[in-house]
Amino acid sequence: MENKELMRLLRELRAGPEMMKWIGRRDISAVWRDCQRGDWLLWIAAKMAGACGWQERHEVLCATNDCIKLALHHLGGEMLITELRLAARDAYDTCMPNGEQEIYAASGAATVARAAYIAAKVYGPDGHKRMAEIVRKILPTPTA
Repeated sequence: MENKELMRLLRELRAGPEMMKWIGRRDISAVWRDCQRGDWLLWIAAKMAGACGWQERHEVLCATNDCIKLALHHLGGEMLITELRLAARDAYDTCMPNGEQEIYAASGAATVARAAYIAAKVYGPDGHKRMAEIVRKILPTPTA
């Protein structure tokens, strides 16, 4: 996906100004390769999950879970432990099937991104970078 199309998509998805500024002139391949924010990558993937050329919802959940698992090995305080547990539960509840319909509204992307963000905080100074590495390992570059 070229930059012009990516920027249009991100505006439609209401990406934050910090993300939009960082993306600048990058295309999706460069974003996926260079981004050091796992929460941003998960947010984009979750927003686009299931669309042609993008990852599936269960793959996004797998990446989120791996971020959380890594963070659990680097726990740093009761407040963050509680936040991480709640974020993990919310991400799971948001992405998993419930009866015949999936609970995956617009809040789903924010939920998985929040879980990765909290996981990065728990992990420590290199947390965002490590979460981005995990996301890239599980979620290939979108082909859309």
